[in-house]
Amino acid sequence: MTNRLFDDDVPQAPPADVGVEMRVAETLDMPEAPEYGAPGEQSAHVPSFTDADRVLRVWIDDGALVRVQVSPSWAHKLKGRDTLERHFRQAFALAAVDLAIPDEPLEAPPDRAADPLAGLPDDVLAEFERIPPLNKRTISSFTALFRDLDARLEAAIARADSVPQPTTQRVSARSKGATVTLDEAGRPFEVAFEPRWLDGADAGAIGANVLRAAGRARLRYLPPAEVDRTELDELTAEQDLLNRAYLAALLPHRAFRATPGSARSADEADR
Repeated sequence: MTNRLFDDDVPQAPPADVGVEMRVAETLDMPEAPEYGAPGEQSAHVPSFTDADRVLRVWIDDGALVRVQVSPSWAHKLKGRDTLERHFRQAFALAAVDLAIPDEPLEAPPDRAADPLAGLPDDVLAEFERIPPLNKRTISSFTALFRDLDARLEAAIARADSVPQPTTQRVSARSKGATVTLDEAGRPFEVAFEPRWLDGADAGAIGANVLRAAGRARLRYLPPAEVDRTELDELTAEQDLLNRAYLAALLPHRAFRATPGSARSADEADR
């Protein structure tokens, strides 16, 4: 990621502005933003995002706004009815999309039909070895187990649906003429400026007060309570194990190497 924040013809913001931003971050007990101009520092540790016209740049670490840089000539870049608020929304929207993408690619689920024993611990494998080949009795047993598990899953889902889901709301906070709103996930969503204050504010003051307002909003934000999924997770794991046991019984020639004296070998000898 480049260190050149804005167009070549636009001078960098004065170092004093950076100091203001750093002091604001420290007073809010937020992670310190990387020093502006250090090669590769900000891109290596804290991702940054800009708008389409490169009017501004924001640094967001773990969903929190930690640094803001506004072009000193931002007012000259706005055309017609364009607003600085719109450029902040663009940068925040880009950040929200980027942060929603997982760092590691999602792994494809294993093919249970190809190998129903993959990843099972030894004690479970020992129990699977005791499963006899499918016959009327084992099919009847599996059917009863599936019906019982389905009934328990339906009841658990109904109980979970009856519990009110935790919700959260957008929160806003203000610093001088800048008001920052966080979305339901606690990420910066938009900025609103008082026109008279904005007319007299320079780029450093804008960035510092947006950062300060975002920190105050972050302190007000209450994340939703976590939903207790213990029962559903346990039943889902039980369902996976039962499916694998049934697949293993269906595919004995692939899944098992019966050894003399095993339950499968004895059953096959009786036949």
